[in-house]
Amino acid sequence: SNDLPFQEYTDFETIFGMDEFGNPTGIIGDGIWGGCTVDSLLSYVKNENDFVISKSALFSIDCDFPLGDLNGNGGLNVLDIVTLANCVLAQNCSALENGCAGDLNEDGQFNVVDITNLANCNVGNNCGGRPDDATEATIIRNDSIVSFEADGFIGGVQMTLSHSSDFTIEMTDRALFADYLTTGNETRLLVISPETEELFSYNGEFEITEIIVANSQYEVSVDMPIAASFNLSDAYPNPFNPITTLALTIPDAGNVTVQVYNLHGQVVSTLLSGHKPANTYSLVWDASNSPSGMYFVKAEFGGITETQKLMLIK
Repeated sequence: SNDLPFQEYTDFETIFGMDEFGNPTGIIGDGIWGGCTVDSLLSYVKNENDFVISKSALFSIDCDFPLGDLNGNGGLNVLDIVTLANCVLAQNCSALENGCAGDLNEDGQFNVVDITNLANCNVGNNCGGRPDDATEATIIRNDSIVSFEADGFIGGVQMTLSHSSDFTIEMTDRALFADYLTTGNETRLLVISPETEELFSYNGEFEITEIIVANSQYEVSVDMPIAASFNLSDAYPNPFNPITTLALTIPDAGNVTVQVYNLHGQVVSTLLSGHKPANTYSLVWDASNSPSGMYFVKAEFGGITETQKLMLIK
């Protein structure tokens, strides 16, 4: 890449020579960058009067460590996977002594695709991919749980969330690696080799600002959830007697259902149902004919569900 930061280089020197066409060449800088040997070759083409008429630059990076050997012990195992996952979360892989060894697909980036390559190829001996590798996935938000659906094997998921200050998250415990790192109102998370489709549970509001889903070796296409726009507001008043109001926002036209349930799971009122255009709907529940107690209102749209408790006090 020709945009590598020159200020990271050390031991600059100029060594002039001739290329295969007899043109002067110069190695203008070399050094260490994130565990890599960096050479930059600047080639000048001069005319008969010794004026520079064109120049081209070629930068090459060679990792000084075996790919995947993040802990430098000469072998590849789950410890390397965990080390790589942690530095991807912290975004400091290039600062590690063996950092460049984490760029398994050699694209100049460190992310979940490198981790799934390490886990499935170098450690799992599935180089060349799995026959059941997924080609696409969908992220689903449902009842404070985020999960995925895919048409095959998913090796890992990486997300960045923007959220409210009261947001909390609990990662799945059914994965080779599942962890998160929160800074202010932003959380980065990784789930590697999930055993189930559930990724994490949460409380609070959030948006997915970045997501990468990978099979055993490549990134796959992802359909994002619409829950960031689909919203059921808090009921007001709550507790109430006997009328409460909610607002439901749907971002696209589609089938929507909003119903109130009692503690026995029975539907006591349907507030909205059918195919509706994108809009914000004001929903009113008149509970004059219902006894005091706890109820649940559930809104369903596009495979996403929002639920909240209602307290009727007479």
